Amino acid sequence: LKAVRFVVLLPGLGFLAVVVEPALQFMDHMQPFVNFVFDLMFSIGFAEGLAMIATSVDRQAQHKLVWMSMSVARSMRDGPLTEQEQTCSTQRGSDAIQESNDEHGGTAHQPPTWREDGAWNL
Repeated sequence: LKAVRFVVLLPGLGFLAVVVEPALQFMDHMQPFVNFVFDLMFSIGFAEGLAMIATSVDRQAQHKLVWMSMSVARSMRDGPLTEQEQTCSTQRGSDAIQESNDEHGGTAHQPPTWREDGAWNL
């Protein structure tokens, strides 16, 4: 862009010196501000692009995290127990069922469970 200063050297275009010199001086003074604005716009655009990528990856990973946590919960729920833990959990479970039956008039209340198709039996 600064090559415009050589236009006035061409034969017959010397009258453009009145416009070219002040324009070049103005561009020299404005260049740091323009560079800052362009750098800022680039940085904002780059940050927005990274945010879009992060959002997309988060959306895709969210389903996998849910499946993983459900798998861990199922493993913990269905995993082998020691004999002592099994006795304690059976006793606690039967106490809870008895309390539930007393509260609901003798009907057994089933806890919510999650099915493989993603639905809950609430």
